[in-house]
Amino acid sequence: MPKPSKTPAIENFLTENVGKSFPTKEMCDKIGCSLPTLLNYIKSNPSKFTQISYGTYHINSDVTSITTMNSVDNVTDEEWENN
Repeated sequence: MPKPSKTPAIENFLTENVGKSFPTKEMCDKIGCSLPTLLNYIKSNPSKFTQISYGTYHINSDVTSITTMNSVDNVTDEEWENN
């Protein structure tokens, strides 16, 4: 039987702690997941985090995540090619 996904637990933690900063070890303890699982999630969802220092991340709001994604989506082909 496969292990249950930790993604919902990580996303719930992020929703409850938007705008706060945590060391990865503390996030793992509060979420109940392993460090490799958390780091993989951070790597897969970079717009949700800002690295403050080694092993410490700031949790961005969904608005920040959406703005980051939309800023790339709103670039025209010509602008993209010129940059």
